Amino acid sequence: MAKLIITNELNNQASEFAITKSEIKIGRHPTKNDLVLPTKQVSAIHALLKRIGNEYLLIDLNSTNGTVIKNKRITEASLKDGDSFSVGTFIIQISDHSARKNDISYQESPIGQNVLTRSVSGDPYQTKMLDKDFEQGALEARLAEKIKILETLYELGQTFSSVFNIDEIFQQIADILFRLTPADRCAILVCQNSTNALEPRLIKINPNKKLSNPQQTDFTISRTIASKVIADRLSLLSVDAQTDRRLSSESIAIQHIHSVMCAPLIGKTDVLGVVYVDKIDLHDSFGSDDLDLLNAVAGQAAIAFDNARAYEQLAQEAIARSSYQRFMPNHIIDLILKSPEGLKIGGTIQPATILFADIRGFTSMAEKSPPQLVVKALNLFFSAMTEIIFANLGTLDKYLGDGLMAIFGAPYRNDNDAINAVNAAIGMQRRLNKLNPEIKKLGFAPIEIGIGINTGDVTVGCIGSERRMDYTAIGNTVNLASRLMSQAKGQNILISHSTYQLLGNVFRAKPLLDNELRGLSSYTKAYQIIYK
Repeated sequence: MAKLIITNELNNQASEFAITKSEIKIGRHPTKNDLVLPTKQVSAIHALLKRIGNEYLLIDLNSTNGTVIKNKRITEASLKDGDSFSVGTFIIQISDHSARKNDISYQESPIGQNVLTRSVSGDPYQTKMLDKDFEQGALEARLAEKIKILETLYELGQTFSSVFNIDEIFQQIADILFRLTPADRCAILVCQNSTNALEPRLIKINPNKKLSNPQQTDFTISRTIASKVIADRLSLLSVDAQTDRRLSSESIAIQHIHSVMCAPLIGKTDVLGVVYVDKIDLHDSFGSDDLDLLNAVAGQAAIAFDNARAYEQLAQEAIARSSYQRFMPNHIIDLILKSPEGLKIGGTIQPATILFADIRGFTSMAEKSPPQLVVKALNLFFSAMTEIIFANLGTLDKYLGDGLMAIFGAPYRNDNDAINAVNAAIGMQRRLNKLNPEIKKLGFAPIEIGIGINTGDVTVGCIGSERRMDYTAIGNTVNLASRLMSQAKGQNILISHSTYQLLGNVFRAKPLLDNELRGLSSYTKAYQIIYK
């Protein structure tokens, strides 16, 4: 399976990203990229990686800090399996098993009768015999084989309890099968989520065996066998591949394949792939005990594979969450991660309530103070106000000098968006009473804020350029909220008529006269929230 191995030079933490598309966008923006690298050194949309056959084309998208290969900034470059490039503080290496030697081909032939199958669930020794020549071994041998399988399962369980790297898991599987069965070759194929096609994730030759024929390094697998194993959820053994009609092909004859086993990797909800091993030496072949062992190993492998995928998903969600949490509350982030298709990109028109808040007279105060103290005071203010916005289910749109803009109702609507916005505004005004003593310690006079709120249709989405995009709202509704804020005196909360109509009797409000709303049109009705 093709993947990118990402290492952050700052902390040496590594992660993996599966390549499931022909084009992979790389950048900082959480919704415009496939691979998100949330750091300032990475541009919003930084680079594009195109898969062309067994090679890759890396294109820098006019990034600020550039895309680097071997300490040289590039515009375009051709890459292959094993090559790496740098984006910001991240080193990204291409790992593409499909581009390596020992690729797999398939044969389309019917399944013959010289075959033994095993049930993957229930009693691992319940068999379905399709050939009378197979006989059960002595009871003592069966008991000994059960002990060997239990020891193997214990060994696997101990190993996989702390391993979350899928490739390492598959390497362990191959090594155990080589050690405990006469297998010469092993392949593990994984079902792709998008197409359900099988893609090789591991191809390995037994290091303790010498294969005399060079053709034996090229795998040929019966697609019919793999499909049957997945469809029936049964492990399968073919005792004599040379006489089995399903494997009657020139390549099988050239490779001198003698015996084949295949087992499904059954996860919690679906089949994840198959484990395939074969035997070339005529002096030895697989038996029913080997099939039992493969069955048990495949069961452990599926559990470990499921856990590893869950671990990778959690790691990717952690990266996305770290990007979103700067401007969205946790409940919104949870909804996005659960249903990312709900966050439409490019702009949609929907009702929302917009809140603007601004510190009155802070510019003149800041001009008389050291910049470090100004920044510290603003950080105290923004931290407190953002916390209140999130607590009332709002989304932080942006900071505006010594003010801010918040959206209630995007990306997800709530029947109480207008009420939540006013609750947030009241909470912000009251929080200043506790915040001002800390502001005073920095040498500033007590601060006051004016707040404006308006409700109506807005265009929301990721808006900007290819180099920088932000999730925001635009439109006349936003403009009116900003103008209401500009008219609000310190400690005042002004709301529009459209917001007032949605509040019911939850808050007290008094209408303002036209001469109290300078700069606004005569038909604009506004109200002041009474909260003290």
